[in-house]
Amino acid sequence: MDVDVIRNEPIKIKNTIVPKEPASADALREIYLNKVEVFVNKLKHSVCKSYANPSYEGFQDEIVRQKMISEQIFYLQNCRAAIEQAVEEGRGEAEGQMTKTTFIRTEDGLLQVITSNIV
Repeated sequence: MDVDVIRNEPIKIKNTIVPKEPASADALREIYLNKVEVFVNKLKHSVCKSYANPSYEGFQDEIVRQKMISEQIFYLQNCRAAIEQAVEEGRGEAEGQMTKTTFIRTEDGLLQVITSNIV
């Protein structure tokens, strides 16, 4: 079980699964916020681990891990911005290092999520 390292309590698992069918903007906002929270907690845990055991090898590995987690948080935040862009303009995109996510507003006002790998 994952534990929130700041509050020292179990983490409540929230919905982080992006639906394959079009979904409401509110549902997608919640899903992507939940995804960000998961990675933020991983980053907190990694930082605490770094300070608890600052051995050179382990410390370097944790710094690389923290960088990867930070990049994932940044990508997810860009997805959240792309959701807002899709609501306003009909389409929004977020591009990470390996993945591109496109949000397209359908005629009924829902958002279709299309994720593709960057080659």
